[in-house]
Amino acid sequence: MSTVNPSFQEAIKVTPQGPNKYSAFLRPEWCIGTVPHGGYTTAVIYQLTLTHFAYAHPKQHKCAASPISIQLSFLRRTASGPATFEVEDVKIGARTSTIHVKLFQASEKKPGQLDIMVAGYVTVSPSEAEVGISANTGWKPHPAPVAGSRADGSVDLTALGRTGTDGAWRKLEAPFTAFRKAAAQIELFGPGDVETQQKRSENMLIDQWARFRPGGDVSGRWTEAAVAYLIDMFPMMLDGFDAMSATATAKERGTSLAEEKAKFWYPTVTLNVDIKKHLPAEGVEWLYSRIETKVVRDGRTDIEVTVLDEDGEVIAIAHKTKSILPVYVLQQVKRRGWGLMRWPQEDEPLGAKLADLHNLNGFDVATPFLENHNSRVTVKDAYAQWVSVRVALLSPPPPPGTEYESEWDALVAESTQSHRLRIMEESVRSWYSRLTYYL
Repeated sequence: MSTVNPSFQEAIKVTPQGPNKYSAFLRPEWCIGTVPHGGYTTAVIYQLTLTHFAYAHPKQHKCAASPISIQLSFLRRTASGPATFEVEDVKIGARTSTIHVKLFQASEKKPGQLDIMVAGYVTVSPSEAEVGISANTGWKPHPAPVAGSRADGSVDLTALGRTGTDGAWRKLEAPFTAFRKAAAQIELFGPGDVETQQKRSENMLIDQWARFRPGGDVSGRWTEAAVAYLIDMFPMMLDGFDAMSATATAKERGTSLAEEKAKFWYPTVTLNVDIKKHLPAEGVEWLYSRIETKVVRDGRTDIEVTVLDEDGEVIAIAHKTKSILPVYVLQQVKRRGWGLMRWPQEDEPLGAKLADLHNLNGFDVATPFLENHNSRVTVKDAYAQWVSVRVALLSPPPPPGTEYESEWDALVAESTQSHRLRIMEESVRSWYSRLTYYL
C-alpha cells in the first residue's frame, strides 16, 4: 500500500477476482448518508483502472499507464458495501488505451441479481508516450480569484492553513459532517459564503482552496486519485442552487421564498474528467478549484470544475450534468414501495443514535436532528421523531407482528395534525435539503 494517504488507499482498494473482474468495498466513511460520494466512487474507478492495467497488461508499457480521461454515467444510486466491476478492453495501444467499466451492486428491485450502477469509459496513457507540443494559452480564471494578503495578490496558504484566515479567505465549516461523512475528509477555504462570492462575481461561480484530510490525517496530500474526489466536492455551489431554485419556484407559483427553499435535490447524471497534469507521487498539500455553472434550464444544469495547483497550472477539468428535481419527486418514488427503507431487526440492539434504529429511505436522519438540538435525546424521543416524519411522509407502517407495531399505533394517536405539519415543515424541508446534496 502507498505510504501517502493510507486510509484513503485502503478505502479505494480494488482486488482482482479473475479475468477482467474485480471487487471493492465502498466504505461508509466516504458516504453522504448511506450513498457513496460521487467523487469517491470516481476515485475507486480511477484505482480500478490502475489495478486492471497492472494485473491484465503488466508488460504493455515500460511505466505504469494512468488515466488521462474519464467519462462516467451514474445510472442508479450506489450503496456502501460490496461492489463488483467488469472491465472490457476496448482498445489497447502503445500511446493510449481505452477500457469500458461497469460497477455492479445488488439490485433493489430484483432480489438475488445485480444492477449496473455506474458505467463509463476510461482512457489511459503512460508517461513515456506523452510527448508532443506544449504551449501556454494564457488562460487564467476570470474573473480573477479574490486576492490574498501577499504583495502579488496571491493567498498566503501557510497563514491560511495555520490561522484559518488570509485576507478575505477563511476556513469553511461543512455542516452535518457526522451525516455527510465524505465532507469530513477535506478542509475547504473560501473568500466568503456563497452569497458573498456570487454577488462579487455576478455569476454562479465559487472559488475554493482545499487540503485533503482522509480519516482526519493532517499529513494528507492530493494525489491523482484524490483529485477524482475533489472534483465532486463543492458544497457552497449547491447552497447557491438551493437559493436559486427556490427563488425561481417562488416567483412561478407566487409563494414566499421560505416556502420553497430546501425542496430540491441534485443527482449527478454524467461526469467527464480531463486530467491535464500529473501530480508528484508524494502528492501536494493545496489545490484550488474554480466551480462554475453556465445554464440552468428545464431542470438540468451544467457544472464545470477547474482544478489548479499553487503555481496556477491546470491539473484537471471536470464537466458534470446534474438534474434539479423537487423533493416531492423523491418522496413519490419512495412511496411506491419500501425501496431502501429498512426497519431494524427485532434482535438488533437499540442505541441512543437514531442511525442505529433505522434508515429513512436509505438516509440517516438522526445526525441532523441530534446536531440541531445539540443535546442527547432518549431513544423514545428519537423514535417519536422518526415516526412523526414517517406519518408526515405518508410512509407505510412497520411490518405486522413486529415489536414496533404497538408503538406506531400509540405514537400516531398522539401525533396531532398540527404536529405533523410542523414536522413536515421542519424535517422535510430542512433534512431533505441537506440529505440530498450529493446524490
